Amino acid sequence: MLRGPHAASEKFLNDLAAINNRMNRAQREITSGRRINAASDSPDEISYLLSLRSELGRTEQVQSNLSRVRTEVDSAEQALGNAVVVLDRIQVP
Repeated sequence: MLRGPHAASEKFLNDLAAINNRMNRAQREITSGRRINAASDSPDEISYLLSLRSELGRTEQVQSNLSRVRTEVDSAEQALGNAVVVLDRIQVP
């Protein structure tokens, strides 16, 4: 148990420092828009966050692949359309 004015002053200063640390952390979370900025902010959630990051990477890769394939399909569709026009012209006497 704390005794004397010096111990009470030190407890007060420690409590004040803890409040200041919590306030600084809250400010970082607000300004960054992130609740977790470093692994030490929430070590128990890191594996979950890493799996989410991995899933996001896979999703972005699928999106990129689909965009590339869509471009190829659009080009092939245009080529087939041109071929149909040419064949229609050939059939007309």
